[in-house]
Formats: sequence, structure tokens, C-alpha cells
Amino acid sequence: MKKPKKCKKNIRKNNNYNGRNVYGQPCIAKFVKLEKETALDQYLAILADVENAKKTLSQSSSATIFVSNYLEDSDGEPLEDVVITRETFESLIRPLVQRTIELIEELLVKTSITANDLSNILLVGGSSCIPLVKRMLVEKYGEEKVLSSEKP
Repeated sequence: MKKPKKCKKNIRKNNNYNGRNVYGQPCIAKFVKLEKETALDQYLAILADVENAKKTLSQSSSATIFVSNYLEDSDGEPLEDVVITRETFESLIRPLVQRTIELIEELLVKTSITANDLSNILLVGGSSCIPLVKRMLVEKYGEEKVLSSEKP
């Protein structure tokens, strides 16, 4: 059983994390298996690192989740940091992005709006910066309709 350890650095306050970051969560679930007694502040710090990895993967082919700063094995040694590739991340979030597109389709049906009625789909901030999100929307609605805003 992994024993939580005290953080080697100050816990960063992540004011942007609001509990609704659905596209970052699969990383922590798949790659970082936390024990029940892991302290909440350690868990939140790791979630902040997951969020940073998600942002990095929008620009790079891989990112690191620094669990060694927070967790150790039963011998007291820091756990190895987790490297995740964009390919792996995209395979984890693909079902969530697909479900989001399905919800858009359901909304269009309920409001009697067709895809042809849409002049464009504007991607603004957050998870819309993930390349997979734009690719899947372009596949569904066409490149001419899917626009990205400049970063606010």
C-alpha cells in the first residue's frame, strides 16, 4: 500500500480548477492510482499537474505528471513521474469528446436546427484548445464552420 508523503514543495492554489475539467480526469484515473488515504491537498496538487499536462499536450507530443513530488512507494521512495503522450491522452478523451458531439446533435434536434443552419462553431478557451476536439468537430461539421478564437 502506498503511503502518502508530505509535499516537497508548497501546494499550488489552482484557482482555475472548478471540478468540471472532464477532459483532464482520464489521465489521473488511468495513470495515477491513488490510495484512499492520499491527502486531499496532494490529490488537488496532482490534479493541477494533470491540468498542466493537458495544456502542454495541446502544443507538444508528450507531457509529464509530477507524482514524485507528492507520492512515495512502501519503501519511502518517490514514485516515478508519469509521462503521457498526446496519442494516449487523445485515446482516453475520445469517448468524452464524442459524447459532447452527440449532445450537440441532440440539442440541434430538440431545437429543430440543422447543421446547415449553423453559420459557425466558435471554439473558445479551455478544452477547445485540445487538437482532437477541433479535429472531431471539423470531421462532423466541416472545416469552414469550425473556428478558433484567439486566446482571451
